[in-house]
Amino acid sequence: MSNCSQTHGAVIVVGLVPSGPSGVKDYGHALARELGRRGLNVGELWFQNDGVKLDSSIRSSVRLLARAFSIPRCSVVLWQYSPFAYAVRGVPLPGIFLGIVLRARHIPVVTVLHELAYPWGRRGLAGRLFSLTQHAALLPVLAGSSAVVVTTDQRARMLRKWRWPPARPPVHVVPVFSTMMIGGAPNQSEAEDNSPRLGIIGYASDGVQAELFFDAMRHLKSLAGLRVILLGGPGPLAEGGKRWVQLARTAGMEDLIEFTGVIPLAALSVQVSSCAVITLLDEEGPSSRRTMLAAALALGRPTVSTDGRNRWVDAIEKGAIAVVPPDADLLGKALRRLFEDPDERSAMSARAYEYYAREMSIEKAGESIAAVIATVRK
Repeated sequence: MSNCSQTHGAVIVVGLVPSGPSGVKDYGHALARELGRRGLNVGELWFQNDGVKLDSSIRSSVRLLARAFSIPRCSVVLWQYSPFAYAVRGVPLPGIFLGIVLRARHIPVVTVLHELAYPWGRRGLAGRLFSLTQHAALLPVLAGSSAVVVTTDQRARMLRKWRWPPARPPVHVVPVFSTMMIGGAPNQSEAEDNSPRLGIIGYASDGVQAELFFDAMRHLKSLAGLRVILLGGPGPLAEGGKRWVQLARTAGMEDLIEFTGVIPLAALSVQVSSCAVITLLDEEGPSSRRTMLAAALALGRPTVSTDGRNRWVDAIEKGAIAVVPPDADLLGKALRRLFEDPDERSAMSARAYEYYAREMSIEKAGESIAAVIATVRK
């Protein structure tokens, strides 16, 4: 970068994403706008990969790599990486070498690792294949990065322990912000008809403890007018949704649950706001990588999560999120107490919103990532 001005040259947000709605693309687009607001010259390059058909997925990777050769030398690339988007049926493709191509051309690359690799121990043999190949793919991704941004402290600690590649990039932690672009004071109105609405986020993830939730529901079924809202995609017709429909039917609670499905972000924001309480049931615990959790905090929604090894310690200690052990009785009682205590809901709402504004907002993320970009330009 010695022949390039440190204050000129574009920042180019680059990513390979699935067709249809994409949280990674929403994040990258919102971040591009925030960096532009800060005076940076920002462009975006997005390529689609269906991740199912081998021939079309390889073509997507080749198009991505080919475009790397035409990016201006004085640019900084802000690479949005999520392993399944750079894979076919979970197995990585040549797109993982994007950073190496760019670094060979002396273009700095700041890589936002939305996910590292599929966790070990899920989905049997297929899950092991995903995990092994995606962890291996991290080596060229890291080798092609001038700096790396991760969204949790746990991931940063893991990457800093790695001994390969030898010249490992600096690792920075920036929690995700809400891609709903929420601002202002939290909404205290909840549902317009004042009916108790419990929102569930992350309901389709592999680690969700759905059976635990239906066991906990015995503490809540007597709440008059209770509705359970499964927030966001994929909806009731996809595998993650079908599981909830079947469990609800088995438990005799099918009439209590409803799905928002994939809807525009503004409409999803309204749905989240309408929930008096939000719950997260992932076996890993509440994590600073979850955009729906970020949205719940940004909207000041009181949130109860089951605990786990990737618990977000700071947010828990500051009272922004309440956690309980993965025990149905404890979960059900904690949710019931919140529904019955409007003062505690209001206090949790204020703590959630204040924490988000202080630690997680898009302005905070933009400031942090702009500082990382400045370091790789030197």
